[in-house]
Amino acid sequence: MAAKIELEILNLSTSIGNQTSHVLILGEKGGNRYFQMVIAQPEAQAINIILTNTPASRPLTHDLFRSFLDEFDIEIDEVVITDLREGVFYAKIYAHKGAHQVELDCRPSDAIALGLKMNASFFITEKIFNETAVEREGTASQQVMPAKAAPVNRAFASPKTFEEQLKDLTLDALNKLLDDSLNNEDYEKAAKVRDELNRRGY
Repeated sequence: MAAKIELEILNLSTSIGNQTSHVLILGEKGGNRYFQMVIAQPEAQAINIILTNTPASRPLTHDLFRSFLDEFDIEIDEVVITDLREGVFYAKIYAHKGAHQVELDCRPSDAIALGLKMNASFFITEKIFNETAVEREGTASQQVMPAKAAPVNRAFASPKTFEEQLKDLTLDALNKLLDDSLNNEDYEKAAKVRDELNRRGY
């Protein structure tokens, strides 16, 4: 397996300009670098419920899958973000039952929600992390959000302008933000997103 870096969840917040998608910020455990990924509302809700220990009125999809795994004595060893292609992250869940081991392709957001339920560790390949990570300002101790705390981390409340925030988004997130802006007829915002896409040569 490729060299990998252990991760911890730092923050979960609403994506700029889009109330239906969220930004999940993951940091190097014990380090000072982080990266972010855009995830959809259902997975963000599931992760938020786990992080805040909020009881759900009915079992969610990840609760059901955990019950299934427990019933058949399947254990998750780890979740690994393995690839990044055209701005989209890919992940694998590594699990075992007895001596039988399996790896499953999945979306990182699903894998993280299920991994939290199963107390699994999270990793990213060193190559992908080095391509996407940036340094946090200040000390790590000031900015890391404990995994079971409410997902509001003021250290990541950035004073950056909208144009500067766009530079931190992946291509996939930019395209989604562009579509949402056009659908909402927010042409000023759409123009700024287009400018950033043009700056990257798209």
